[in-house]
Amino acid sequence: MVSIGVANKNNISAIEKICGNIVEVKNLAKITDISNLNIVVLSEKGKNQICSTVSPDTFLIIDSDSISPLDIVCQQKVYLITYGLNSKATLTASSLGDNQIFLCLQRTVIDINKNEIEPQEFSIFKNDNYDVTELMSIVATSIVCGVPIKKLSSFVF
Repeated sequence: MVSIGVANKNNISAIEKICGNIVEVKNLAKITDISNLNIVVLSEKGKNQICSTVSPDTFLIIDSDSISPLDIVCQQKVYLITYGLNSKATLTASSLGDNQIFLCLQRTVIDINKNEIEPQEFSIFKNDNYDVTELMSIVATSIVCGVPIKKLSSFVF
C-alpha cells in the first residue's frame, strides 16, 4: 500500500480513481505525522507544511510555480518532482486546449517501484473538474505511483 499525503483535498478522489487500491490518500491538513508517508504532494495551499520530517526516500511532489524547490529543506534524501507552468518543472504543460492538454515530462523520473520513466510528451483529456495545476499534480502523483502514461492518456479527468 502506497501512503500519500496531499495538500489539495480536491485531488484525493482523482488519485484514488486512477491509482486504484494500491494507494491510501490522505489530506495533509489532517495529518500530524508525515514521516510514514511514501509520497507528499505540496501545492500553494500546502506550502506551510513542514517537510523536514519526511522519511528517507520519500517522494516529494511540489508545485514549483508556488513553492521554490530551494525553499524545501529536508533532513533526508528525497525524490523531488516538480510540476508547473514553467520551463524548469519536471512536469509541465506544453500546450493547452479546450478538452486536451499536452504535458511534457522533461527529465527521467523514478517511480515508487524504482522503474525509470523517460522524458516524453503525452496528452491527457480533461473536463472542467480540475484546473491545469491540479491536473499536473494528479498526473505527477500517478506517474510516481507507477501508473503507465498510456493509461493516463486514455483517462478523462
